[in-house]
Amino acid sequence: MKPKIEKGKRGTFWSTKMSPDLSILRKEDKYIVLLTVLALMPCMLAYYYLSGTGEYTAYDLIPLLTLPLFLDGIVIYVKERRWKSFAMMVAVVAALFVLHRLEYIQVTADILFFVLFILIGATGVVAVAEAIQRVLFYRVVHSVEYMNVKRKLSLWDKMVAFLFNVPDDLDTRNITMNYNLQRTSIPWKEMFQTVAMALLLGMCIWIYLSMNPAFMREDSLESIPIFMFSLILVIPLLVLPFTIFKSLDVRVETNYRAFHIHSGVMETLKRMALPIGATLIFVLLAINTSDPIQVMTYIGASALAIIFVVGYTCILYYTTNERPLVNDIVTKWQIFRPVPIFVSLDEGGSGRARFDDAPGTPKRDKSDFGELILPQLK
Repeated sequence: MKPKIEKGKRGTFWSTKMSPDLSILRKEDKYIVLLTVLALMPCMLAYYYLSGTGEYTAYDLIPLLTLPLFLDGIVIYVKERRWKSFAMMVAVVAALFVLHRLEYIQVTADILFFVLFILIGATGVVAVAEAIQRVLFYRVVHSVEYMNVKRKLSLWDKMVAFLFNVPDDLDTRNITMNYNLQRTSIPWKEMFQTVAMALLLGMCIWIYLSMNPAFMREDSLESIPIFMFSLILVIPLLVLPFTIFKSLDVRVETNYRAFHIHSGVMETLKRMALPIGATLIFVLLAINTSDPIQVMTYIGASALAIIFVVGYTCILYYTTNERPLVNDIVTKWQIFRPVPIFVSLDEGGSGRARFDDAPGTPKRDKSDFGELILPQLK
């Protein structure tokens, strides 16, 4: 496949428009996104209708909005012919039903929801997150590459610059990545960083828990666990798309220290965490009308749930979805960027000077330049 070279605006040679051939979105990714959207529509209608009856609260109905993720998991099982996993899921659900009927165990809606998430829901979450990665990756890389050479930034460029904390004075054209990624085990350090990002986002949920005066009402206490778990299911969709920038070490090379794209996201979240954390403390001390012990108990429980949900989805992602995604990214990169566009000429740094000591490199005798003899003053 040959990349298309087109003229930019006003006859300039280089176009800052992203080539459509650079897309890594597959048909199955489009189908997953379309299926999720189409399945969400009847779920929203059911939520609206049932909430209007007055018999159910928002805490009871929020899990309806997560059902498309479970449907995605079933579709992935069937499409990839994971018949053993599918059979195990059916067997586990059937066993729980039989034990419940025989009154050996009490299977509540919370337990069933949790078990179904482990069996199929997490697979759907990872599939949707990978589709988001495929949509965003080269769009973000392309935006960063031309960000500080454009005359005027678009709204998308401004959003990328804010989210990834791109400095205004950085020449971002020399962007590169590690396209020789080889995994031999789960990258636990990267996974812990992803969990940390999720906990920072979880503070928004904690503020809601603290500010909502109806949260601790007696008639809603039974629905709180499944409500919180439903909200937490969305968090992997917000943090997993950024993992690919860390895995491939996407960075902008300079003569000094490289700017890492993923580090920019972390710095942005850290800046936002301080005012959000201060808001949480203020809400707990000044505005909260519920029992502080109960609120802190649910905050601690939600933190544990975030660690489990994000950690579990990360393990699924690294073991099943990352390798095909990396292969597709590297294939496109080698077509559109077979060699670096810019070569640094720094003194012994990351540029051309590093090859001077390579075996077989010819060296010139500096005496060939002659000697400069200055006249001595009398």
